[in-house]
Amino acid sequence: MNQSQPDSHTNRLQSVFSAETFDLPWTLEQEDLTDRPRALHCQVNDFSAGLIPDNYEPRYPYPLILWLPDSECDTDEALEHIGHLSPQNYVGLAVEDCIIQDSLSGTAFPHPHSLDSAVDQLRRLVEIENRIITAVRSFREMINVHTERIFIAGLGKGALTAMLVSIHQPEWFGGCISFCGQYPAAASLFPPRPETRGKRFWLSSPGGRANVAAASATRNAAGRLVSSGADVTTHIDDSSQHVSPGLLRDLDKWLMHGILSDS
Repeated sequence: MNQSQPDSHTNRLQSVFSAETFDLPWTLEQEDLTDRPRALHCQVNDFSAGLIPDNYEPRYPYPLILWLPDSECDTDEALEHIGHLSPQNYVGLAVEDCIIQDSLSGTAFPHPHSLDSAVDQLRRLVEIENRIITAVRSFREMINVHTERIFIAGLGKGALTAMLVSIHQPEWFGGCISFCGQYPAAASLFPPRPETRGKRFWLSSPGGRANVAAASATRNAAGRLVSSGADVTTHIDDSSQHVSPGLLRDLDKWLMHGILSDS
């Protein structure tokens, strides 16, 4: 990947985040939402869907949970998780086709195919970052988003990809949320970013004998991130669920603690 490309993407996304907040479209005006018993799901563009909380307040800039769905957690389920996180504290955005296949995992360098794999991984990462840029831009035309409180999230491969994007572009996000995510081997393709120091990561996994491997992968990812200077919180949950009500309660507290501390 051309060395100048990350800077180009950074400038583009910062331009999106710092852009003027647009008026809410008539289909989502406040009076249409006040009587809704639950958060509203809406189509944002061809590859992303959003979630707007009940009693949406257009003047308030909302923290955004940006979820990368995959086969283990599709778009509808991702938005349901965000909705269960809090009935009114966040807006949600699920961006599809943003999963990177970590083909470098277990690969020792040098390797006959290591260079080709690395190029493919970096090309795919750029594609994913472009989709995120486009989705956030489209969502901000509809919803008032706090541009310094965007948290990228995922489960399984979605979590691995979320970690990779967050490590590659740490200044884009207020933090990263991982459910059962492994540390991305592709992170070794680029040098550590100083912006990663102090960046908040929330890693979780179900516990118990049936989930020893998942819990071990979570602890390994936490250790790698801590060694880079990141601020890491780890939860090994008693539940066998990947995303349990207890984990969502703890995650909500973690998010709000960070938001209030920043304020």
